[in-house]
Amino acid sequence: MARPTLHMERWAELDRRLEEVLGYVAGGIEGELPEGLDMGSLMEEWLTQSSPAEPVDAELMLNRMHLMGTVLARLAYLLVEEDGRTVQAVVPGCKPLEISDTPVDRMGWRELQSAIDNLQIHWREACALPGARDLCWKLFARFGCFVAYAVECEGGGDGPGCPLDIFHDRQECPEAHPGAYRLADTAMIQALDAFFSMFRYLWLLSHEERAGDNADPSLIDLRPHHFEAATDTYHLTTMHDDIHIGALTQYRHRFAGMYNTVSQVAYFQNPVYQRRRAPMSAADLAAQGRTAADALPVLQQLYPELRLYHEDADLRSLPANAWCWLHAPGRVWLVQPPHRQAPRRFLWNPSPVALLATYIARDPSP
Repeated sequence: MARPTLHMERWAELDRRLEEVLGYVAGGIEGELPEGLDMGSLMEEWLTQSSPAEPVDAELMLNRMHLMGTVLARLAYLLVEEDGRTVQAVVPGCKPLEISDTPVDRMGWRELQSAIDNLQIHWREACALPGARDLCWKLFARFGCFVAYAVECEGGGDGPGCPLDIFHDRQECPEAHPGAYRLADTAMIQALDAFFSMFRYLWLLSHEERAGDNADPSLIDLRPHHFEAATDTYHLTTMHDDIHIGALTQYRHRFAGMYNTVSQVAYFQNPVYQRRRAPMSAADLAAQGRTAADALPVLQQLYPELRLYHEDADLRSLPANAWCWLHAPGRVWLVQPPHRQAPRRFLWNPSPVALLATYIARDPSP
C-alpha cells in the first residue's frame, strides 16, 4: 500500500520497519519489531506533539497527525492481543454500546465504523467506565488491520464476504494485486480524527489533578452584568460542549476550507439542535442540568486573560507563561503553565468556579 512521505525521520523509519513486519505477518511469518519500541511514548508524542486542526486538501489528504496515526494504528494491530471479546464484553454494563455480537477482532468495516461512531455518541457515559481504554485500543487495533492491508472482494467489491463493505469508503489498490481494495483516505481521516480525540481525552484524564476543593468561592463575585455580557459567547461555548467528541475535527477535515464556526458542526450533527438557555444568575448557573461549560463564559467576564481552548487545540499552542482553560465535550480543565522544572498541569474540578478560585489564590511569584 503506497503511503505519503512522513516528514519525520524517526517516524519514517518506523513506518518502513512496520511495512516489512506486516509483510512477514501476511505470509504467516513472525516479524520482529524494532528493539526498545515504546508504544506509550509514541502515543504521547502523537497526542501532544501534533495538531488535530492542521488542514488537509486534495493534494495532501493526510496531515502530520493522520500520518502518525496510521503508523500507530498498524503498530496496535501487531501488539494488541486478539481475544474474541465483543464490545459489550470489553465494556460491560454500558447498554448504548451493545449494537453488535461480532467480536471486535473480526468486525468488518461497516460494523467497526458503527462501533466507533457509537462510542463517540455515548462517550460521556462510556469514558468513565473501566473498560473504556481497552475498547479504544481494540477498535484502534482493528482499524489498524484495515489500514495495513488491501483486501480482495468478490464481485468487484460487492460480494457478501468483502470486509470493506461500505462502497464509498474503499478504493482500488492495483499496486497490491488486481481486484484488491484498500480503505479510502477519507474514511481513514474520519476514523483517525475520532481516535485522536478519544485517546487525547483519556490522556488528559490520566494527567489531570483534582484541585479547588478547599478554594474560597467568596473570591468570585458574579454580578448580573457579568451574566448579561456573557450571552455573546455563551451559545458558541456550549455548542462546543453539545457536539460529540471528535466531531469538530472531523467536520474541519470532511469539509476542508469551509469551517467557520462550531454552529456548523452542531447543526450538521443535529439539524434540529436547540441552543441552551443562558444562565442569568448564580442560582440559575447552579441549577440541575448545567455543565461546567455553562459557567465558562461568565467566568471569562471576570478574568478575560484566561483564554479558552477546545478539543481541536494543538497542546503545543497553549500559553507557555499564562494560565488558560481547556475544554473537551463534557469536561473543563484549568491549565497551569510550566513552572521552573515542573511540567504543565491540568487541574480539574466538577465546578469551574472552584478552579477559578484556585487561580485567584495562586502564588504569583515567578
